[in-house]
Amino acid sequence: MKTILLFTYLVILGFSSVSAQDRKENKEHSQGKSSLKNLPDKSEVSTSALQSIFQRKQGETIAIRFNENLLVTGTILEKVKHNSGTTSINLKSADYPGVLFNFSSQKNNKGEEIIQARILSRQSADALVLIKENNRYFLKHTPQDKLIAE
Repeated sequence: MKTILLFTYLVILGFSSVSAQDRKENKEHSQGKSSLKNLPDKSEVSTSALQSIFQRKQGETIAIRFNENLLVTGTILEKVKHNSGTTSINLKSADYPGVLFNFSSQKNNKGEEIIQARILSRQSADALVLIKENNRYFLKHTPQDKLIAE
């Protein structure tokens, strides 16, 4: 009899903790957390905002306004300068849980700065990839499976 009561108590305790977790997730959604899914399929990005990322240091908290739809506040987790002259930065933002912001900058053979970026989310099949057209940068939704190296 005690075993049945203990089992019933554990089941009830388990359901109440699952229920509490569900309420917490709904509370986060109701606070208006930002979503990368709400961005247009292709949106222009401020070149000066992109360039400013590379002037910051590892561990620094930054706020970058890429365009009118995307303001990112986060911490630079890693900043690595490679022997090839490329600088890579990983940024994590509490506003976008589970999203990794990766940026790299290098000079091409003409001495022009080329910036690349990938914004990846575990919850999305799409990523945002930075493309350059006519000397302007754009973030474009791209299926993540197209980004995996073969």
